[in-house]
Amino acid sequence: MESLQGCRVLGGVAAALIAAAAIFTYSRGALFSLAVVGILVTRERRWNPYKAAVIAVAVVVVLVAIFPVGYWERFVQLRDLFVSDAELQTERSLRGRTSEMIIAWQMFLDHPLLGVGPGNYDKNYLNYSFLLGIDSRLQERQAHSLYLETAAELGVVGLAVLFGIILSTFASLRSAKRMLKASHRSDLIPWVTGLQYGFTSYLITSIFLHGDYIRYFWLLLAFALSSEGIARSLLQQYRARREREAAGNQNLFVLRETVRIS
Repeated sequence: MESLQGCRVLGGVAAALIAAAAIFTYSRGALFSLAVVGILVTRERRWNPYKAAVIAVAVVVVLVAIFPVGYWERFVQLRDLFVSDAELQTERSLRGRTSEMIIAWQMFLDHPLLGVGPGNYDKNYLNYSFLLGIDSRLQERQAHSLYLETAAELGVVGLAVLFGIILSTFASLRSAKRMLKASHRSDLIPWVTGLQYGFTSYLITSIFLHGDYIRYFWLLLAFALSSEGIARSLLQQYRARREREAAGNQNLFVLRETVRIS
C-alpha cells in the first residue's frame, strides 16, 4: 500500500512537471492540449466535474497572477484567427501561421491526389505567398500543421495512410486494455490509458505543428503496438494457467472417483 501511494505521489509530481514544462513553452497548442487531456482524465477517473472545474478555475486565477503579461497576450491574440482582414491581425507569427495553413490547403486543392511531393511544401511556399499577400516574410516556411502538411505534400493518399495509422493505433490500445481486463491484469490498464492520452495530446498539438517532431509519433506508435503485444502474451499465459488448473482439477476428480469406486 505504501509503495502504491508512493507511486501515485511520484506520478502526480511528474504530471505537474510535464504540465509546467508545456505551459512555459508559451505554446497555445500545448495549453489547448492540456485542457482537452484534463477533461479526458476527469471523465476516465470519474472525478466530480464540478469540483474539477472549480480547481481548474483556481489554477487559472493563480497562473494569471504570476505569469508575465506577454504570456496571456499571445492567447488573447487568437481572436485574430476569426478576422478576415489580414491588416487587422496584430501578431506577426499569427499572420504567418494563417498564411502557412491557407497555402497548405491551396496546394492540396491544386494537387489533391498525391500532393506536391514529400518535403516540397517549403520550396513552393513563396510562390503561393506572393499571391496570397498575408505573410511579409521572404523565406521558405513550413505548414505548421501535420495534417495540412500531409495534405499538401502527399494528397488524399497520404491523408488516408496517416488517418489509417492513427485509427489502428487507437484500436491497438483499446484491444490491449480489453485483453488486460480479460487476463485479470487491470493494474496495467492505467499505463495503457496513459499512452492513449499521450497519443491524443500529440495529435492535438499536431494541429498547430508540422512533421518536424514526427519521431515522437512513431515512438508513441511503437509503445502502443508493444502494449498490445504484451497484453496478448499475458492473456495467453492466463489462459494456459487456467487450462492447467482445469486439467489438474479434472485429474484430481478422476483420482477421487477411482479411490471411491475401489
